[in-house]
Amino acid sequence: MSEEAALKLKVVVDDVLTYLEASEETNARLSKSISTDKSNNKRHAVAPSAFDGVVPLGMNDDDGETALYETDYMDGASKLPIWPLDVSFCSWQETPVSGMNFERFRTIKPKDVRGLVKLVSPVMAENVCALVLNDGERLAARGVLSLIGGNWVDARGPVRRWKDGGGFEQRNKYDDTEIEQHKLLPMIATWIALRQRYDWSVLIGYEGSARVRFFTDPIGLRAVFKLRDLPPGKERRAALKHWVRQHWRRKRDDEDARAWVRRHIRGAESFTWDGLRCAIQPAEFDLEQVAKGAA
Repeated sequence: MSEEAALKLKVVVDDVLTYLEASEETNARLSKSISTDKSNNKRHAVAPSAFDGVVPLGMNDDDGETALYETDYMDGASKLPIWPLDVSFCSWQETPVSGMNFERFRTIKPKDVRGLVKLVSPVMAENVCALVLNDGERLAARGVLSLIGGNWVDARGPVRRWKDGGGFEQRNKYDDTEIEQHKLLPMIATWIALRQRYDWSVLIGYEGSARVRFFTDPIGLRAVFKLRDLPPGKERRAALKHWVRQHWRRKRDDEDARAWVRRHIRGAESFTWDGLRCAIQPAEFDLEQVAKGAA
């Protein structure tokens, strides 16, 4: 990995964690004239740890193509590309205010929100979001979406919301604009969930902080982190997690005997890189195959 590429990677990590970890929650200071929430938005407070494993979108030249998977007209979990799921991602936002936007989309059960929403369906998800402004303020909110009639809709139903210029307006959650907005989030979440299932990841962060997720593969891991920090008191770096090909192994107690070794994964999972704590997560599918002995 070139010094320039390594620098870009570290810049992304520092940008994301600086906005996330150094920001100040400001929900509690919102005026009641702007919010109809009786608890004055305190239930919407979101800790930075909620976005652990956040995937940065559009911040890295090596992102590759972002293939989005349609989830509309799929009225059951069995028809969705992947379900359940729990993913986080972030991106820069320029308008209407500048900052970094964090989103988490995770599967929930109807009983988890009983009494809090009006529109309940077998397929529901919680959306946790936080907008961190460039001045360090963080505005956060929690919402619930239901998959009804093939469309993702706000589970609260039509609600009164503050509009530009002042005053409240009734928002119809079934109009075309609202439906398009609620479709995009599940599409991005599905793409990330599928990558977590079939691609390897490395989670990077500082001790005690949330971590940033980058997708890679075993070969990429070795190339990118070849110059990782030496463990304290060690003169050599342990091999990182990798695939070991199936092979015959000679038995120690009998030189003429051989034992068949299945293809498997082994190696170090955690390491430090220029002071950053890193953890490797093999693809969920690969781990399942190893567990089944089918790798």
